[in-house]
Amino acid sequence: MPGSKYLCHEKNTRPSMLTFPIPFAPARLDFAPPFAFLPTSLQVVAVLAVLAGCVVLPVWLYRVELRRVSRGVARGLLGLRVATVTALVVLLTGSPVVVRGARETVPGRVLIAVDVSDSMRVTDPDRPVGDKLRIARALKLHDGIAPDEYLDDWIRDVDRDGIPHFPPPGTDAGVARRAMFDEIVRQADTLTRVQAVGGALTPDGAALVDRLKAAHAVELIGFGQSPTDLPTDPDGLRAALTARSPETAFTDLKVPLLRATGVLGDHPLVGVVVLTDGRHNWGEPPVALARALGEKEIPVFPVNVAPRHPTPDVAVVAVKPAVSTVCRGSSVPVVVEVRMTRWPAGRVEVELKLPDDPPLRQTIRHDGADRVHEITFHPKFHRPGTQLLTAAARPERPDPRPENDTRTARVTVVESKPRVLLVDGEARWEFRYLRAALARSKDPELEVKAVVFRQPRIGNTPDPDAEKAGLPALTLPDEPDAFTTFDCVILGDVTAEQFPAKDRERLEKAVSDGGGTLIVVAGKRSVPVGFAEEVSELDPLRKLLPLRTARVFAPADGFRPEFTPDGRRAWFLRLGDTAEDDRTVWDGFPTHAWGAIGEAKDGAEVLAWANDPTAPPPDPKRPPDRQAALIARQNYGFGRVLYVGLDSTWRWRFKAGEEYHHRFWKQAVQWAVAGRVLPAQNPEGTVRFGTRESTYGAGQEVEFVLRTTDAVSHLTPNAVPAVRLIRLAKGGGQGEAVVGVVPLQRPEGRPRELTARFRDLPPGRYAVEPEIPEWVDHLRGPMSAAGGPRRLRSSFEVLFPESDELTELAANLPLLESLAKESGGRVFDLSSVDELATLFTSRAAVKEYEVATPLRRSWWTLGLIALLLATEWVIRKRSGLA
Repeated sequence: MPGSKYLCHEKNTRPSMLTFPIPFAPARLDFAPPFAFLPTSLQVVAVLAVLAGCVVLPVWLYRVELRRVSRGVARGLLGLRVATVTALVVLLTGSPVVVRGARETVPGRVLIAVDVSDSMRVTDPDRPVGDKLRIARALKLHDGIAPDEYLDDWIRDVDRDGIPHFPPPGTDAGVARRAMFDEIVRQADTLTRVQAVGGALTPDGAALVDRLKAAHAVELIGFGQSPTDLPTDPDGLRAALTARSPETAFTDLKVPLLRATGVLGDHPLVGVVVLTDGRHNWGEPPVALARALGEKEIPVFPVNVAPRHPTPDVAVVAVKPAVSTVCRGSSVPVVVEVRMTRWPAGRVEVELKLPDDPPLRQTIRHDGADRVHEITFHPKFHRPGTQLLTAAARPERPDPRPENDTRTARVTVVESKPRVLLVDGEARWEFRYLRAALARSKDPELEVKAVVFRQPRIGNTPDPDAEKAGLPALTLPDEPDAFTTFDCVILGDVTAEQFPAKDRERLEKAVSDGGGTLIVVAGKRSVPVGFAEEVSELDPLRKLLPLRTARVFAPADGFRPEFTPDGRRAWFLRLGDTAEDDRTVWDGFPTHAWGAIGEAKDGAEVLAWANDPTAPPPDPKRPPDRQAALIARQNYGFGRVLYVGLDSTWRWRFKAGEEYHHRFWKQAVQWAVAGRVLPAQNPEGTVRFGTRESTYGAGQEVEFVLRTTDAVSHLTPNAVPAVRLIRLAKGGGQGEAVVGVVPLQRPEGRPRELTARFRDLPPGRYAVEPEIPEWVDHLRGPMSAAGGPRRLRSSFEVLFPESDELTELAANLPLLESLAKESGGRVFDLSSVDELATLFTSRAAVKEYEVATPLRRSWWTLGLIALLLATEWVIRKRSGLA
């Protein structure tokens, strides 16, 4: 494309112009409306008066002169006078201007944008040898090591035979050339991408900036998430390219294109050069902006600095704790995703490390195919506070991309214990083993209260004494909002008589308005099959259940749950450390002899179902899993409900002990209370508060919640509760700073809860302190060293969004090709920057503009009027009128 011209258009325009093209000439004639300074009505009057003057005076002279000269002479004089007067009037009132187009070759401007994101700070030792040698030649890495002809010979050898050739081994020449080759390759291997870009721009390498400056003005910027101006002097440029900031954690390829769209200056923009690996990972795709630049004839020339093909890589791409806030002593599943790209078959050890704990390890047996492996760890959290989890992959062979072998996540560990209410009609086997799994004394991360309506007690032992002896209570708590004080209610096989309508209404209110979670465990006596026969569909418990109908399923040879895709993804149903292990565990359980299945409601999510071959043909409009739901869940108001249609999960202990049975129910309860566990509480445990999450991304809304037990009195209507938001010290002598005091809201239907929301918080560490004068006695913390009580507070952190910069390091060539195609540019490699510089130096920027010449300033106009006047005078002279 050498010799192409890019145009900059400048037009001289005046408002309200009358334009007439000039025949046979590349020009036009512009007129300004006469008397434009007058109102419209007066303009019309003035124009009519001038026209009348232009006609009346020549006509009067014509009539006078007809008495003395012939009619032909009089008409000739009339024509000359009308033309002269008209020309003068037009020149004086219309300001006619002749406008001609003009073109001028001017220096252009080139925008050079350098990607300085974190993915540009890695090395590429796995590049093909030929690419390394070409880059070395382009960046002059071989200067002082080997002459140009050696490098050219090696490149030809590699292109032809795949390997370079040297003089015979053992000779001095062979040893020397091999050492030269190894040193050049070593320099290419240790060069980071951003260092390679620095070499391409500065005089020590390809001198792209200086070569473009010879023909055009050059603007140089760096970008990650936002642009920054870069110096053009070599030392300053190298220093600026190595600087890191939070903005380098992402790549937004829209940044240089937006800069090109909005830049104005004395020199027209002739092109945009973007040196990048193409790993756009922030915001919308940049293709539409490239298309807009193409419409303005501004091409984009991406320069790819990354290998064109993926190199062998092991990368930890995600660390996903099942919940972000857990109770001390809890064991929480943590899923680690490890991606293998072009990695040979073999073992890869994955390690999960918690502070002050020995690492947990598992081994992936990779089969050689590109895939993402998921493995699940079950760490136990003993130390309160925010815990940093670090996952690391340890392959058997060295990873050429060690930058992405680790990834972190955070979990907040709190001292408070979620409150669980376990209710059943009688102490059946399912109830006994479930209570043992949740309330065993050696694992007290839950506060469990049990109620069994029918018990074989001897004598009239009151509930408080029975509970101290380890027996469940006989009756439910009496307070109207008693269910609201529990984070999770597990309801077993109760009858309508044992669990009357008023209690069912209290339970529904606690779930829908209070945001609690209900887990329903089916039983043979009543729930859900018998219960559905006793009450209507409008009953509170029937509305809470995710099933529309229920029936008994008891095949003679038993059955196993069939999991739906949603069920496979539900973390609390995962019992194995990998997907394969999970299927093995579930398939190894004894079959179940009885279950309660049914048709799922429209808003419910079916997690497992029972395959009943004897059932009637399924409704073609509804999948079979929705007509035979065994495990299902649904949101209900502010809360949620989980239905488990089995009464024999205790049989999972067969030949396995308590491991899987306890894991299932502990994970189910952790899922149930995940939205209600709060990180701080008062010494009595009657007030819990804090943010829903321990960490938030920048720009994410932060929700604060304060919740009380029934031991705390309700606030009066005139109370003004608030929460103080504090920015914690960064270090370096900076102290805490109060960001503001935010009023607490009282959610409708949740009398024991207060909430507030914080928006647009910048990254940093924060603390929240409740300020509620009526509850001052409940909000006192432990005594401080000074002797007074500390203020209760909870902390959270706002982080920059998690970056995927280092999870994928190969060039995104399809995106770079799209940018070039849409804008009329072309993709270059780093080794061909010399060709790019030659292309730009051969391009000319043509400035296209208009030249306006007022006619009243033209000698031609003066000559024409003088000619008219002289002709009129000569005719009058010869006719005897002078």
